[in-house]
Amino acid sequence: MGLVSRSLQRLLAALRLRGDVGVWYHPDYSFEPLSRTSRTSFVDARRAERILGALAKEGMLRGGDLRSCEPASFQDLLRVHSDSWLDTSMRQDVLAHVFGLEPSDVPVDELLESQRRAVGGTMAAARAAVAGEVGVAFNLGGGFHHAAPEQGAGFCVYNDVAVAIEAVRAQGFAGRIAVVDLDFHQGDGTLLAFVDDPTVLTWSLHGARWCWVEAVADAGHQLPYGTGDEDYLSFLEKKLPPALLDHGPSLVFYVAGNDVLKGDMLGGFELSLAGVLERDKLVTRIAKDLGAAMVVTLGGGYSRMGWQASASFLSWLLTGLAMRPSAGKGELLRHYEKVARSLDPAALQQGGDELGLTMEDIMGDLSGSPRQDRFLGFYSVQGIELAVERYGLMASIRELGFEDLRLKIDPRDPSRQIISLQARPKGKDGPPLLLVEVVLKRRKVALPNTKAEPLEMLSLEWLLLQDPTSSFSLEKPKLPGQTHPGLGLSREVLGLLVQVCRRIGLHGIVNRPGYYHIAILTSFDMRFLDPVAQGRFLAMRKVLEGWDLAEATALVDADRLCMSDGQRLSWVPADFVLPVSDRLRRWLDSEEYERASSLERERLLARDPHVG
Repeated sequence: MGLVSRSLQRLLAALRLRGDVGVWYHPDYSFEPLSRTSRTSFVDARRAERILGALAKEGMLRGGDLRSCEPASFQDLLRVHSDSWLDTSMRQDVLAHVFGLEPSDVPVDELLESQRRAVGGTMAAARAAVAGEVGVAFNLGGGFHHAAPEQGAGFCVYNDVAVAIEAVRAQGFAGRIAVVDLDFHQGDGTLLAFVDDPTVLTWSLHGARWCWVEAVADAGHQLPYGTGDEDYLSFLEKKLPPALLDHGPSLVFYVAGNDVLKGDMLGGFELSLAGVLERDKLVTRIAKDLGAAMVVTLGGGYSRMGWQASASFLSWLLTGLAMRPSAGKGELLRHYEKVARSLDPAALQQGGDELGLTMEDIMGDLSGSPRQDRFLGFYSVQGIELAVERYGLMASIRELGFEDLRLKIDPRDPSRQIISLQARPKGKDGPPLLLVEVVLKRRKVALPNTKAEPLEMLSLEWLLLQDPTSSFSLEKPKLPGQTHPGLGLSREVLGLLVQVCRRIGLHGIVNRPGYYHIAILTSFDMRFLDPVAQGRFLAMRKVLEGWDLAEATALVDADRLCMSDGQRLSWVPADFVLPVSDRLRRWLDSEEYERASSLERERLLARDPHVG
């Protein structure tokens, strides 16, 4: 965010959230099975959460700033879709075709709830825009532009933009409307929904055409594969303003698809993050110049940068400043893998007769027979010190304002291998402060309900990442078990431990989170090994979806979740795993695991759990 202070960002965002910009979101937008099957693993089912997390980290959004929504009703959907399609869309084989999945991989109720909720978000955003409550209504979902009145396609069951248009029409809005669709794929479903309606302009700039029907108010343009920033933006600036000026809309729907980014799995353009932001700015300014309210939906985006483009757009809407791109999980892991390949295995084991290892040894990689005087039976003290510096963890600590870093490592007890890091705040005297403490061991873990040989994993017995120089605040509320705010390096530490597993041949990382928030914060990467425990966790998330993390954790810690029969839905620590080996991934992605998890979730939700 450049030189602008975080407090100024918060102030600017707070002012714009009062009327200029509204943000709609609901946890049901996520449809996890899409990113857990090999055929659709490129779909980021949690991109809305990634966007929100990035903005919350910069102080621009809090839980209370978000606007929720009800799922679209069948009456809402019937304004666009036929009775026959709504009936057919409930079939597992039909949805499998729409989403490119095997029928057995499709949980019908969960999928349709996700789509109906996102449609409801676009409807709520449109109503607020039409009522003048906000100038830009941003839905962190939707953009289901391939769903036509009689069929679904391309991950789209119901067309949220079309349903929202008919919803505001039903409430008396009579103004002209434009749908600006800048997804890489043509918005064929939206075009077909308004093929005979001259009041709705469907304007599309795409690289893949899906429909050859011409609507009475349609302007579709196709650019060649490989189109980059300069040609794309030049064409958009030349063609879009006159088309909108001629149509004269008072409401603009903008499908801000990010599958136009270079490297997208399903796209073919080569736009940069900066180019996509310029595109978004241009559409916003045109709508503003026309005096039209604007509704934004996410549309497609299947690269690691897709969510960052949306986060940058929303950041600009809230503060006038683009968000600086951050290294995503994939980029971080690729960096670690590159470092791991460059490390000499002999250097990671050299000089292991003395104690005093460092965080970097843990990050080396190689396999070998466990040795009692080595950390985890492999790393020497010097090897860890080498690795920590090479992976960049020590540099990250220094960037946080610390110096005189001191690593201590004790490998003597195989059941409790300890690494700690102390440092002093830069420029200040006094004793060093404890910043990091990690306790690890090897542990064999059996897969539930199988007779297979147990898997040896890296057990994370204790992890402390704290900044004693920082204070708790609204943006960093105190969570159970915390004495000081965190360092913000948990993703880096987990990434390093993944390299440890690969180096010494372990199947994954396992821990037993004592608090709800710990599982929530790592749930992008980790799941409970037992599907019943995972189902219980998902049920708790459903009950607590309207609460922010600090409040939700406090409720769980106080055992406030009750069933209709008076029993408690309590937090029960269980093995929580980050898979590294294919064998462990196969178990977590298996139909057996998904079915058992879903059954337990639905069983608990049927007992009406609530905050009591």
